[in-house]
Amino acid sequence: MTDEPDTALDCGRQFIIATYNGNFKRAGQLVIPDEKNRTLLNSRFEKPFRAKDGFGKQELSETPLIVKTIRSLDEENTTIIFENALNKKTDSIRVIFQGEVWRVKLAQE
Repeated sequence: MTDEPDTALDCGRQFIIATYNGNFKRAGQLVIPDEKNRTLLNSRFEKPFRAKDGFGKQELSETPLIVKTIRSLDEENTTIIFENALNKKTDSIRVIFQGEVWRVKLAQE
């Protein structure tokens, strides 16, 4: 595996860039490794990406990412709200510190 992210923001940034570039192997490494989170990675990010044609995938990978809000809930929980500059779609992810590493948590409890 590549280097571990040092901060919540770094983890979130790596995850979002991986999904925009279609690197779902890397995105999967950054998600909490359980069935709920892997299923949400597939349905929220991978399936919509794979449904695009080649031009659509390239356009997404070249689209600037706009971070709208970074909200630290506490020392171990951060929410990142971001926007795709291409279609102005706003989305959010939660990044948590789990077992000495930062991971994206897509599943709500």
